[in-house]
Amino acid sequence: MLFAAHDRASFTLSVWLYSHLRDTTDGPVRVAAPITTVHLALTQRPRPHRDILFARCPLLGDNPLVAAIDYDAWARTYDDTRGASPSVLQPLLDALSAANGRSLLDIGGGTGNFALPLAQAGFRVALCDFTPEMVRRAAAKPWPETSGAALAVADAQRLPFRDASFDCAVSINVLGHVPDWRAYFGEARRVIRDGPFVLKGSTAETLKGNWTVEYLPGIRDYAPAYHYQPEEFIEGALRTAGFSRVEITRIHYGDMVDGSAQALKHYPEAFLDDDCIKNTATFLRLPANQLRAGLEAIRRHYRSGRLRQVIARYEPLARRYGDGSVFISRL
Repeated sequence: MLFAAHDRASFTLSVWLYSHLRDTTDGPVRVAAPITTVHLALTQRPRPHRDILFARCPLLGDNPLVAAIDYDAWARTYDDTRGASPSVLQPLLDALSAANGRSLLDIGGGTGNFALPLAQAGFRVALCDFTPEMVRRAAAKPWPETSGAALAVADAQRLPFRDASFDCAVSINVLGHVPDWRAYFGEARRVIRDGPFVLKGSTAETLKGNWTVEYLPGIRDYAPAYHYQPEEFIEGALRTAGFSRVEITRIHYGDMVDGSAQALKHYPEAFLDDDCIKNTATFLRLPANQLRAGLEAIRRHYRSGRLRQVIARYEPLARRYGDGSVFISRL
């Protein structure tokens, strides 16, 4: 396990995270050379403003389902079309309640799009993601000086933190990227003290109301087996992980700020833009020929007006099941 400090000033901001690292079979934690000489030196991106913890991620790196997406390459364009959707952020804040300086772990936080506003709201945020370039880009963002924001490259199935290190945790749109989601839930339970653990994801229910599956059936066929699980399965897994109370709410997108497939379905004009579509994991997993054929059909029906009829058939299901489920889990 490796803890890499960018400079002395940034190191002092995140000593609290360093103090919560647990002992593992990888050997003792050690402070490494400045971040610009470790792992990420091959990229010519802006230098990070925060220190970054590196923990080995063997479970993810060797998984063929994860390897289907080049996450480091995706990170370089991620923020071009992805941000913190108000339709998701407000339910997160409502579920978490007042910040009051509580420590919060964002599991699978990517480039920090949601972690940053949570830090601005007063949480003491730590972000972890298994993609180095995602975390590097998160580190370069303008974190509040008083937030003490800390960042880690780490496996959600094997978090490098001691038990009860954080007051609460969030995880947004990560379910489809973690092969052992039961281990992921168990780790979330292990590292929080009081909670809640707020999980937002797409489920089997939300897929029913997504008209894009009619044109791109590979969304279902090429999704990892652990993605799009029924709500009751996810709730059961959270309870098995040790959460005694699980409340489920559903969100309805009023914007496409986060660029997710569930948001984009409300903005069919977005499917005219290749850059927008190809910056979403749901579509990145599809074989190129199937994605091209599906997009051509969508665009043809968009021009003819037929697409409006297709979308109208799905609207009752979208209203019923929402565009994503939020699981609020408490100890």
